Amino acid sequence: MQALPHTHPWLYALYSEKGLHVVQRTEHPLNGLWSDLTIEQFLMASLKSRSGITHGKGLSERVRYQWVYTMHHRAAIHDAMTTLTGRRRTSSNQHVELGTSRKHRDQADLAKFRQWLDNHNPFEPGIPVLRSLSTGITATEDINCDRAEEVGYKIQTSLDNKPYTEAKIKRKDQIRTLQDLLPGVRVGKKVIHVDPTTLFLRCVEVAKRLGSDFRAFFRYEMCSVPTSLFKDNCMLKTQKSALAAKLLVERDIGQLQTDFFVIDGGWLLHRITWKRNVTFNEILCQYSEFVRQRFACKCMIVMDGYVESNIKDHERLRRINSKVCGDVMVRLDTLNKYHQSNFLSNNTNKSRIVELLAARLSEDGHIVRKCSGDADITIANDALRLSSEGNNVQVVCNDTDVVCMLVYHVFQRGDNASGQIVLRKEPLPGKPKSGGLFCIQDICGKIHSRQAEALLFIHACSGCDTTSSLFKHGKLELYNYIVKSERLVAIAEKMKSTDMSQTRIGDLGAEIFCRQFGDQNSNDLTTLRHTKFQMMITENLSKLDPRLLPPTPRASYYHSLRVHLQVVRWLQLDDCLLDEKEWGWEVGPHGLQPIMTDLPAALTFVRCKCKRLNNRCGNHQCSCVKHGLKSVEACGGCHGRDCDNCPSGIPQDDDDDDGDDVQ
Repeated sequence: MQALPHTHPWLYALYSEKGLHVVQRTEHPLNGLWSDLTIEQFLMASLKSRSGITHGKGLSERVRYQWVYTMHHRAAIHDAMTTLTGRRRTSSNQHVELGTSRKHRDQADLAKFRQWLDNHNPFEPGIPVLRSLSTGITATEDINCDRAEEVGYKIQTSLDNKPYTEAKIKRKDQIRTLQDLLPGVRVGKKVIHVDPTTLFLRCVEVAKRLGSDFRAFFRYEMCSVPTSLFKDNCMLKTQKSALAAKLLVERDIGQLQTDFFVIDGGWLLHRITWKRNVTFNEILCQYSEFVRQRFACKCMIVMDGYVESNIKDHERLRRINSKVCGDVMVRLDTLNKYHQSNFLSNNTNKSRIVELLAARLSEDGHIVRKCSGDADITIANDALRLSSEGNNVQVVCNDTDVVCMLVYHVFQRGDNASGQIVLRKEPLPGKPKSGGLFCIQDICGKIHSRQAEALLFIHACSGCDTTSSLFKHGKLELYNYIVKSERLVAIAEKMKSTDMSQTRIGDLGAEIFCRQFGDQNSNDLTTLRHTKFQMMITENLSKLDPRLLPPTPRASYYHSLRVHLQVVRWLQLDDCLLDEKEWGWEVGPHGLQPIMTDLPAALTFVRCKCKRLNNRCGNHQCSCVKHGLKSVEACGGCHGRDCDNCPSGIPQDDDDDDGDDVQ
């Protein structure tokens, strides 16, 4: 086509000057088509129909020859037959884009687009950073996809005047998109996880070959995360309901006159199944009607604010998992077109719906309390306060944290003059027998005194929303063990004290882990990890699992700090006590996150890459010489044999090495 003005000037003139590139097969208006499309609709349509020559068999050379030389005749015959039988495909005089159905579809699509823009306002004030309108993910400082031209120019200039073999584009210089902020290791569109066992065994093998104190290596995780306490950068979780099921055994409490209902707003928010394609005003009416029918008297509803950062940020992020939803402009007349769980996975959306729900419930005459911190502490505190004033209180909550706080504080109070506190546990979906009414005073009368005194410590140490659970160690292990151990009772008392130093708390935590793994006389986790590893090698014929080892000393230290922080806050019923960043937490990109450990995964291994001809490891350009180490087998050029820095007493052709590593 580019050579058409020179090869066929007469044809080019017809196309460019007389407009004959448009073909009209019929007299209908607005039916002009490009010649290629006309051929497709007339000639090729007849050949590629259901009975056409290209269907039902392979296109061999003989068939292709027959097809090319007969296509014009067959197309004419096909057109004549369809006209004779009345099966010819024709279009109306009206253009398809001007039809009524197409207009209605265009209007509906436009309305959907405008509705989406109303719910995902790209010009919302107060957000001066790059963000995704659909997912709601907000860019951090290292996200630079909005500066693609600048980044590309910088990369291109760095490659100027360089040979092709030396041209390299480093990953740190490339563009980072919002996709990089999603959790997990991504290969293509899949999220993969590193096998901790493979990494652990490789580190162990390297440690053995170094020839130094092998036991000292067990101070390090030799995995990407402390696998006995974490999985995929998230805290390990156990079945919290096991402890609640152990405590809540009394159901029949007879008739009870209730003066107040204290309702967990988080439970209420998820209790109602939202309708789709209705306004948020109708959804609020669902909540209002549910509370009115289910709870007759005055209610106190405690809700999370979901605005300020706190130590539950990590747990909320874990629960969100892969659910994403952008920021939605939540108004009473806004249509809900979102799945409920996806909508509530966005804290901004959740905060907005909580604002509307709190206002609606307040209009209905209920007391609504919004918490900036931990709502569980506020629920327990309000229930205890109302009970101490002589009111009979029903606490509507399915959270084990609230159960433990109520049992502990009622046991400590020990008076029967106050009003009764009854926990109303709502049945789980599909399990109608899982709910019931449980009198907290009756539970306190049946529980062992040691278990009641240490209940907050047991719950926090064995895993709650803000602490990790120990792999393969359930919540009832400590609950049952504390009755038999005087020492564990003493440790639990010290963990509740606000006068303990961080170092002392870390030592107590290490002692707890040692006792859980069978060592009653020590708190040396490094030696215990080495001993358990040797036992796994000799006794376990299946795959070695590093998750079965005790935590490292530093992982145990930070876990103990988080346990102490949570126990003290539950004990004092104050979620502002102590500074989180001094007790096992740090500020991350998504709020507060737990400090897993402050040691690297393994010792940093030093090796050189000296070339034998240029440098025989004889000066401080060699990494090994610079750090005062001998060359090892892993060195790139000499392999610890043919250089001036070989280990003394080893022949030049020996395959062994006495390399060392430093940190």
